[in-house]
Amino acid sequence: MNTLDQGWLNDQCQAIEGVCGALLLMRQPDSKTLRKVGLWPENNQRMTAELVPIAKMAISQKKNVSNLNVKGNKSDTGCYDYIALPIHSQNQLKGVISLKVISTGGTQRNALIDGLHEQWNHQQVSQSTPPQKTIKAPSNSAIKNTTETDPFYSSVVRLASSALEYKNYGSSSRVLISELASFMKCERVAIGILKNNRVSVTGLSNSAEFDQRSNLARNISEAMYEAVVQDAIITFSKNEHMGSLIDKSHADLADQHGSVSICTIPLMHRESIFGAITLERSSKEVFSKEEVRFCEQLCALMGPYLALMRENEGSLATKIRERLKATSASLFGMKNLRFKFIFTMFTFLLVFVCVAEGDIHIKGNAIIEGKVQRVVAAPMDGYVTASNKRAGDIVEKGDLLAILDDKELELQHLRLSSQRQKLQREFREAMAKYDRAQMRILSAQIEQTEADVSLIDEQLARTQITAPFDGIIIDGDLTQSLASPVSRGEVLFKIAPLEGYRIILNVDESSIVYVKVGQTGLLALASLPGESMPMVVEKITPVAQV
Repeated sequence: MNTLDQGWLNDQCQAIEGVCGALLLMRQPDSKTLRKVGLWPENNQRMTAELVPIAKMAISQKKNVSNLNVKGNKSDTGCYDYIALPIHSQNQLKGVISLKVISTGGTQRNALIDGLHEQWNHQQVSQSTPPQKTIKAPSNSAIKNTTETDPFYSSVVRLASSALEYKNYGSSSRVLISELASFMKCERVAIGILKNNRVSVTGLSNSAEFDQRSNLARNISEAMYEAVVQDAIITFSKNEHMGSLIDKSHADLADQHGSVSICTIPLMHRESIFGAITLERSSKEVFSKEEVRFCEQLCALMGPYLALMRENEGSLATKIRERLKATSASLFGMKNLRFKFIFTMFTFLLVFVCVAEGDIHIKGNAIIEGKVQRVVAAPMDGYVTASNKRAGDIVEKGDLLAILDDKELELQHLRLSSQRQKLQREFREAMAKYDRAQMRILSAQIEQTEADVSLIDEQLARTQITAPFDGIIIDGDLTQSLASPVSRGEVLFKIAPLEGYRIILNVDESSIVYVKVGQTGLLALASLPGESMPMVVEKITPVAQV
């Protein structure tokens, strides 16, 4: 796939809300066939199969085509719109863009189509616009400022403006290095960010994705760090020595990846270096002084913009940390002594309030309940035929609580038993005739019937509901519901043991902040007003109440 078209498609799909998939087909220059040059999400061949039919429809009708409110499959209950937009240039079909989006209104869909057309036309214009001038130092005469200034800075501004149109760091930096690689006729241009005394490569020209752990990315990172540490522009060439700076990492990059000339320029913001840009050429043409000056001016113009965009895209914790670092730098200086004195006194007061201790008594209503509560549920659908236990009764483990109707199960058991005997008789007849094929069939049917019988036996055993342990029934009374239907999983009884209780203390939200696990207290029961029992807080759980 074309990395520029794929990168453009990735940016558009990430910027447009509700896009589930996209496909970009373009006509080949010497052929009438269409070739896939972009897919989002990448490597999702199922999305290609979904979007190809709507693309063919748009090509045949030569206009925008949409298939609205299409329901998803069984596992996906949403509705989607399939849209296809033909791409024309000089009244000729050049390609088609197909989209799968979540169903929206007509106004939003029209705005989406218009926006895609506008972004595509702008992208094609930016790719096809030729550079105004190739910056190259003359061999035998000095450059006159009066004739060079306007083209020089117009090229700088043109390249910068193509990157300034994007509102995020990833898209802006990718467009910048791609345009710079084309303008400077470089094999590869990379951009990296300095973090924790290490430069990480964040973008490569004409590459939507790359592996940070690859040898190429590691060598470029080391070359960038070499320029950042020396705070200087490093220009390296295999053919000639370019200066007195240390360029060992640049030499390693050139040897391992076939580059002949390399130039690394640090990126500055707020009088400090935050990253670097590395340009590589595989041709024998070295970077001239004018080309280096051009790149330096472009980096000086775009550096603060890229740094601010990256800061704005950072997490809230990162922004707070950077702000605190800047604040602390000014806090411990010799300026604003009055503010520092007030801040010190406020900090001292805050520490005193946090450290000072006192006693506070919190009251709340308490509820006593069993420490363990077991639910006895209906094991299957059926009818209650007998029940001799109700709430308040004390039961022992294995006591019969209720009986469900088993007549239908008995009939099924009888039918399956008869079927099993019939199959066994047929099996013996087949064995007498030495019919091995029929014997295998009957043997499998006998095993299936025996499994069904075992299942019925298990269900019959579950028709008698018994107590799981010794305790008291705290909820459930089926004596008034005989012959009534019950569903599988329906709660019939709740049983709690006779030993082991827990206390639920309701504390107001204004006082819960003072309650901690491990604190002690006293429990006073309404039935024993003259006595109190010690208790310990074991767990705190927030409860929402209307």
